[in-house]
Amino acid sequence: IHNCYRDCIVSDNASFATRIEDNLFSECGKGMLNSFCVICRGSDYRISHNIAKNFGYGAIGVGVWYKTYKPNPCNGVVSDNEIYYDSAYFANYKSHTLMDAGAIYVWTQNDNSVIINNNVHHYTGMADNRGIYLDDGACNVMVWGNVVNNIPNSYCIDSRSVHGIEKEAES
Repeated sequence: IHNCYRDCIVSDNASFATRIEDNLFSECGKGMLNSFCVICRGSDYRISHNIAKNFGYGAIGVGVWYKTYKPNPCNGVVSDNEIYYDSAYFANYKSHTLMDAGAIYVWTQNDNSVIINNNVHHYTGMADNRGIYLDDGACNVMVWGNVVNNIPNSYCIDSRSVHGIEKEAES
């Protein structure tokens, strides 16, 4: 998928297995929104052996935001993907990136999600761009065996607890 302005592939609350494998995503998220190459919120997803190169906000997003109704379990595997900016895109990041993002972004509600053996490198943005970002107290997620490097403006892997959110009734 090349030259996409918004989200490229979205599997939203699927009660069946979604497979997104062996794809190339390049120059995606050009609309300067919180867009992803792939979003999965459902049961038994597998996002593997993809390449995401030069995207605006995030490459892969999984899980369900804590204030969103989750009708089905949200579980699956994100594995063996390569996610990066090439040298020209990386050098010119101010013209096509946002802030507070993750190359692999995990929302709060998950039921056994696994992030394993991914290669995330040369990723940056306007501020606080993480290689793997478990946002707003994301739970029921296992992260291991990933290689994350050259993330110059934030953490390679960021899993944060948000006490205010933990106290909210919807969380």
